[in-house]
Amino acid sequence: MDIPILFLQRNHQEHVKYSLQQATVSNPSSRVILLGTADCDTLCEGGVEHFLISNYTESASPFEAIYQHKSTNPYIYTLFNFQRWFILKDFMKQHKLSQCCVLDSDVLLYTSIDSPRFHSFSMEFSWTSFCSLDRLDSFCSYVMKQFQDPTLYSRTVYYAERLGHGLVSDMVLCDLFHLDHPNLPKCFGLFSDCFFDHNVNCPLPSYLFQVEQLDGKKKVYLQSNQLYCKKVGSGDFIRICSLHFQGLAKPYMKHFVSPGFSAVSSPSYFDYQTSRWIPCSL
Repeated sequence: MDIPILFLQRNHQEHVKYSLQQATVSNPSSRVILLGTADCDTLCEGGVEHFLISNYTESASPFEAIYQHKSTNPYIYTLFNFQRWFILKDFMKQHKLSQCCVLDSDVLLYTSIDSPRFHSFSMEFSWTSFCSLDRLDSFCSYVMKQFQDPTLYSRTVYYAERLGHGLVSDMVLCDLFHLDHPNLPKCFGLFSDCFFDHNVNCPLPSYLFQVEQLDGKKKVYLQSNQLYCKKVGSGDFIRICSLHFQGLAKPYMKHFVSPGFSAVSSPSYFDYQTSRWIPCSL
């Protein structure tokens, strides 16, 4: 059986249903699971399973006691971003899951996650990750130590400040986890013919190849029900495995759910100003 796809969500938000729907369409043989609150139940349709977060907080509760808040984001929001890894670990243990793909609720998935070549893409992005239970155990233990040890916490704060924003988040701890475990594979979600998006609002880091931008976002092309970006310079197309609609990009998600692509002329590109797919030549 394909590995399960998990989402964690602490409140009801409409955009979540698009992520759940897209996961079921792109991976029809996988379990799609939402760990959420009671009011999230109405988001779960088409075979999506719903479990209550409150039943899997055994490991997350001790972390709350040592958590130190250093973020401009709300306390409860940032705390949950850390606690979700402990919740996920407890869920996987109770349900005897050895591996999963975990996605943020603003990520749309367009590829089969059962391909083994993707499974080493782990804990680089806090919003898109393939996780073994062993890796989660290691990461949760690592996070606990960073907050328990004053020297390690000071180092974490310093590292966050070096990144330019000074916000201590689970994203920062993912970076440090890889830094302190140099043997872990690292690919920034890029594979030879496709990629998992880090943020639709942002270009790729300057040391990597670049893809076309449109209105400050990645320019996305549609061809034969598959999404692509075009590399700057070579003009080569690279297939999109996922798109991360971070922040203010969430309203675009409803236009990127693949069941609706059948009504779109192919080839096309997405125009963010009009929220329409525009026919084009490739």
